[in-house]
Amino acid sequence: MLPLKRHTVMPVPKFSKCTCKNCGGHIEFPLSGLGQVTPCPHCGLSMELTLDPMVLAAIAGGDGRYCAKCSGTLDPDGSCSDCKASRHRRNFALLAATISVMAVALIFISLNMMKNMKAAKNGPAAQALLRTNGSGTKPQRTAVSGPPADPWHGLKAGPIIIDKTGGSRLIYAVGTVSNESDHQRFGVKVELDLLNPQGQKIGTATDSTPYIDPGKSWKFKAMVFDPKAVTAQLISVTEQ
Repeated sequence: MLPLKRHTVMPVPKFSKCTCKNCGGHIEFPLSGLGQVTPCPHCGLSMELTLDPMVLAAIAGGDGRYCAKCSGTLDPDGSCSDCKASRHRRNFALLAATISVMAVALIFISLNMMKNMKAAKNGPAAQALLRTNGSGTKPQRTAVSGPPADPWHGLKAGPIIIDKTGGSRLIYAVGTVSNESDHQRFGVKVELDLLNPQGQKIGTATDSTPYIDPGKSWKFKAMVFDPKAVTAQLISVTEQ
């Protein structure tokens, strides 16, 4: 009898892409915005957010039950094995870290006890000298390195603002990326974290452009779907 092949379920992407039918510009958006009609961030004309064929294939290839947090396939009882495994790994890592700290503390206490016992054997004078000089070793300074001076290899990002268009419910995270290198950069994509008034992350936003010429700048407009977002923080600038 031939062994049965396990059916692999494709994870559902959290974002999709579509092309503006007016100018051909590309826009990336969360799947929650599917079907909305919105102005194109490149030409300003109205466009409908539609599914990318690859995303549509990923959804059609699954069984229709996915985790809202990690896009993994849900178990028959409605729970997510991926999330539970991740939670167990975090708990194990926390337990291991706690045990390590306790072990270091016990070693430190044992060493101090041995040092005090040795000093007591050498008499009161030696004990006083030990209290005065301590361990006799000089503290070592550890050099702390700062962040890399050029994390995105010639791509420089400017300030980011949250732009709420007057008379409309549309919200964008707007900023610039400059190409300070000596060659053209292709498929540049920015990813942003969206923060509420308390500085807590409440979502993400992305935008991309086909290319940036040397010495030129690209003004990105990443669509924001959560009206509670008041600031945006740049997480990465990548090339695809």
